[in-house]
Amino acid sequence: MDIMSKRGKLGAFTLWLIAVVIVILVLIPFLCALRISLAYAGTTYVPFTAPITFDNFKTLLFNTLFPRWMVNSAIISIAVAITNTFFASMAGYALARGKFKGNNLLLTLTVFSMGIPYHLTIVFNFLLMYKLHLTNTLLSVILPLAVDPFAIFLARQFILTIPPSYDEAAKLDGCGELGVIFKIILPMSKPLLLILFVTEFMNAWNNFIIPLVMISKSDMKTVTVGIADFSYATLNVNWGVIMAGSLLGSLPTIALFALLSKRFIKSFFVGGVKG
Repeated sequence: MDIMSKRGKLGAFTLWLIAVVIVILVLIPFLCALRISLAYAGTTYVPFTAPITFDNFKTLLFNTLFPRWMVNSAIISIAVAITNTFFASMAGYALARGKFKGNNLLLTLTVFSMGIPYHLTIVFNFLLMYKLHLTNTLLSVILPLAVDPFAIFLARQFILTIPPSYDEAAKLDGCGELGVIFKIILPMSKPLLLILFVTEFMNAWNNFIIPLVMISKSDMKTVTVGIADFSYATLNVNWGVIMAGSLLGSLPTIALFALLSKRFIKSFFVGGVKG
């Protein structure tokens, strides 16, 4: 028993040590970026003993369009998260419960489309947005991201874990299909809806290619494209401002995940148990 307990303690200590090393490796780039952002403008090499200044943050917030970019990214990300959550849950229900002809074909096409990188469709999407006169608008970024085939497939797999007997009981009580969806399926799919909302919000916030192609006006750009513009400058690249923008630009996704981390992890656990 003593040997087993020692082995258990050694294993727990090893896991703790590995976790500490991983945390340190993750924090090192963040700390370096933070230190550079707090250095004087134009500094290329920043020792940790260098004087601290908030000039880069002041420049970013008051002398650039960064606040507008943050608002644009927030509008796009929230809209994409809501539309994906809604459409994925509706389409997932149809694929999970539907008994119509072509159900398997639609499922196959959904799975197949998951393997198509959106980079291959960016030209078509741009031409479509151009024909609709939507380029240089937030809609030109929202619409190509409004439906995610992986989200549909994930919703379908989750809804399959809900026993059909609940649907039948609701229909016996007089509920139609919409009643079953909004009174039975969606309330029981809260873990799924949370996962979809958080992941789609983060995907839209961090997306770079679609805003880069669709938007050329400075005041309509997103955070990712706007910060990239700083680094594209051929002369006098201010790395302090770039790092400050990168840190502030990552705060919404970090804050969202931190606020919902317990529910998010619980959602994965519930989904795994049901699966």
